[in-house]
Amino acid sequence: LTSLGGKATLRGRPVLLPAGELGLTFDLGYNWNRISSDDTRSAVRTRLSRGDLEGGVNASIPLTSRREGFADALGSFAANFQAGFNHLSDFGTLYDWSAGLTWEVLDDFQLGATYVSAEAAPSLAALGNPLITRFNVPIFDFARGDTALVTVTSGGNPELTEEKQRDWKFTANWKLPVPGNVRLNVDYVRNRSNNVTSAFPALTQAIEAAFPARVTRDADGRLLALDTRSVTFAETRAKRLSIGLNLRGSIGRAPQRGGAGRPQSRSARPEGTPQTSAATTNAQQPSSERRRFDPAGMPEGMQERMKAMRAQLCAAPAGEIPDLSELPERLAQRLKNPDGSINTERLARMRARLCGGGADAGPPQNADTRQTAAPAGARRGRGGPAAMFGQRRNGPARYFLSLTHTIELENTIQIAPGVPILDQLDGDATATFGLPRHSTRLSGGIFKNGVGLRLIGRYAGSTFIDGSTQIGASNLTIDDLATLNVRVFADLGRITGQEDGILQGMRLSLRADNIFDGRRIVRDETGATPLRFQPLLIDPTGRYLGVQLRKLF
Repeated sequence: LTSLGGKATLRGRPVLLPAGELGLTFDLGYNWNRISSDDTRSAVRTRLSRGDLEGGVNASIPLTSRREGFADALGSFAANFQAGFNHLSDFGTLYDWSAGLTWEVLDDFQLGATYVSAEAAPSLAALGNPLITRFNVPIFDFARGDTALVTVTSGGNPELTEEKQRDWKFTANWKLPVPGNVRLNVDYVRNRSNNVTSAFPALTQAIEAAFPARVTRDADGRLLALDTRSVTFAETRAKRLSIGLNLRGSIGRAPQRGGAGRPQSRSARPEGTPQTSAATTNAQQPSSERRRFDPAGMPEGMQERMKAMRAQLCAAPAGEIPDLSELPERLAQRLKNPDGSINTERLARMRARLCGGGADAGPPQNADTRQTAAPAGARRGRGGPAAMFGQRRNGPARYFLSLTHTIELENTIQIAPGVPILDQLDGDATATFGLPRHSTRLSGGIFKNGVGLRLIGRYAGSTFIDGSTQIGASNLTIDDLATLNVRVFADLGRITGQEDGILQGMRLSLRADNIFDGRRIVRDETGATPLRFQPLLIDPTGRYLGVQLRKLF
């Protein structure tokens, strides 16, 4: 795969409206991709290429504002409009547009609604892959209720058409009134799409009736050959509800300030010494210390917003870009380059100011931390990721946890006009293991001084596939499945204090995938597992243990 690309972005705020500044973004870019492959089985050489000229405009319009005091009794309303195009060298021109409205009811509660209309092209491979024939491939034949060894043809389908998507998305985001930064997110998505490109689905009776030319049987009805090239569904409909809980914060307190020329803690001050006033303290501190962010004296509501900003900026481990969704739009824009990427230098300066102390703020930038084992180069900001992002040793441990549960409310497919609609939640599944109504994803981690632990968990509920109603056909029941992956890593430069040498940017990771060795269990109506769905054939790896050494230059 060879890829080349570039994009020019023009961003500005040309007009000041009563509720705030109008934001405009224009972009124009070009991407070129080429796929080169050789298949030794068929001696077929493939060369596919696609050029994509893309452009668009985005407008963010504040309508009311609690912060600016304009119609603030209504809360803060903002509208967003976007339109764009993609001209594909091998397919034609596609258009998309969207419109959205956000409502900040309270500082900690926001609602949003977005409508998206888009055209999408099949992938380069789905259109142009070469035809390849494989022999004796195990395929479960629902019509006969057994596994057959058949000849399978795969490759590209040049007759695929453009997909038209029409989506509604409604969101709610609430910072719960509990200690710490805990947020509840609720998303409802409704999708309507026409001419949808899909991989060839499981060979049920309904699918065989819809694509009879793709299936070859002998006189006795035994499956001989199957053409699995991509197909086009006339229409798909889906409704989905996702509920997520996200929390992040820190454990422990930052080291107390101390050392020459800086205020000592109350316990360290000699008896009888008068307490230093804030003005005197500021006068004694260097200018770099005085510039550090201190929320004392701010109104309570503003303090809460600043604490949320600090928790978000300071929670990411060294070398990683933090989540910026908590920042006000104007502040987030200041941290971005013209192309929309994060400017790491500006981010480092902001983190150095905001992450200066306190349990919520992350490692302090004070005299005590400068007395640690960090080398002089790292203290001056030349010491790799830790110094770049304003991180210091002996800071509090930071953690995050994200738990999302998804409920499929509706998922139907109409293969062609006049063909019965397939309900994927009621046995008419097109995927090999059906579509579970319930699924859950867990992501969490804890990080301290260059050492961290990551957890990634997934759960898929049970499903069933209705084979057909004819005699000899078989239905399948697929049990639920839960897996857990664990990552333990150490940034060697940080934990050894040698961030200027060969250890700079070097990370050692231990990984364990599917640590409980879970595999899907598939049963037919007799309770037996068909040959095609034997656990070791579905997932021959199972539990995986590995070690990874990564070096960034």
